[in-house]
Amino acid sequence: MKNSMWVLLFCLATISSLGQVKEKVIVRDYEVGEAKIDEKLKRKQVIYSFTFTPVSGYNQEGIEVRYQMDDNGFNKKVKLNAKGQFFVKTIAGEHSFTIYFTNEYEEIYTAKIPIKALNNLPIQLKLKEAEMQKEVEKPVIYLYPEKETNVRVEVLPKGKFNFTYPSYDNGWDVTARPDGKLTHKGNTYNYLFWEATQKLKIIESLNSEGIVLDGSKTQAYLEEQLTTFGFTSEEKADFITFWGPKLATDGKWFIRFVLNEDCNQFAELKIEPKPEHIYRFYILAKPMSSINEMISPKAQKFEPMKRTGFVAFEWGGSMLD
Repeated sequence: MKNSMWVLLFCLATISSLGQVKEKVIVRDYEVGEAKIDEKLKRKQVIYSFTFTPVSGYNQEGIEVRYQMDDNGFNKKVKLNAKGQFFVKTIAGEHSFTIYFTNEYEEIYTAKIPIKALNNLPIQLKLKEAEMQKEVEKPVIYLYPEKETNVRVEVLPKGKFNFTYPSYDNGWDVTARPDGKLTHKGNTYNYLFWEATQKLKIIESLNSEGIVLDGSKTQAYLEEQLTTFGFTSEEKADFITFWGPKLATDGKWFIRFVLNEDCNQFAELKIEPKPEHIYRFYILAKPMSSINEMISPKAQKFEPMKRTGFVAFEWGGSMLD
C-alpha cells in the first residue's frame, strides 16, 4: 500500500543576487510502505515506523521532532536515531499524523493511515526540492576608478530585467570618478541599480554558515560585519538605513552573507576597463520564532576588501518569509 501527499514548507536559507529569483523551498512528501508482523507486539498494539530522508545539509541524528496524532492537540517530542527514525506505538485502527520537523513548524500532514493489529508499518518521510519566486531588494553597484574614467557596465542575470536605474541600454556607459560619483547622460548618480526575474537553482541549508540573533542586535552586528568587510562610511550608511529598520524587530533572525565569486552563479558582471578588484556582498535574512535546535550555523569569516586600484563593489539582499 502506498500513499503520498505533498506539503509546501518554508524556504531554506537560499541566497540570491538581485531582483526576483527562483528560490529553492522544501516540499515534504510521505510514502507508506508494506506492513509486517511484529512478534513483540501484544493484542491490538501496532507501530508506525517513521524514517526521514532529509535534503543535503541537515544533520538529522539527535534532532528533536514533534508529532501530533489524530488531531488530539497533544504534541510529543522524540529524537531521531542515527538512521533518521522515530517510532509511534499505538493501537490498531486508522491514525493521522502532523509531524513537525523543527520548531519553525515545518509540518507534514498525513491522511488517516490504516493499520492492523500486531503490525509494524514503515512510513518514509521525504524532503524534496522545489522552486518559488523571491524578491531581492535594493542591489547597488559602486565604481571607484583611480582617475576619471569612461566605464561600461553589463549585468548578465539568469533571467530578464524588470527594473533598472538609470535606464539600461544593453549596458551602462558612465563616467566614473574616484569619489564614486557616476555621470550617465548628463545626470549624476551615486550607484547603479537593477532588478531581474531570475530562475536560480541554488539552495543553502540553515545548518551552513551564518548567525541567529535578536532583532535588537542586528544593527550592531551589521555595523561590525560591514566594517570588517571594508564598507566605507557612505556605503555602510546606504546599507544599514535600508536593512536596519527591516531587521530591528522583535524576535530572532537567521542572517547569512554570500560574497564575491560565489555570486557569479546568480548573475555576472562585465566591466570595461576591468577593475583590479570586483567585490560583491549580499545579505539573506529569515525571521525566526525561536532558536531551532536543528539550526546550528557556523560563524562566517571573510577577507576584507582591498581598496587599491580600480574597485567595483555591489551589495544587495533578500528577506525570506
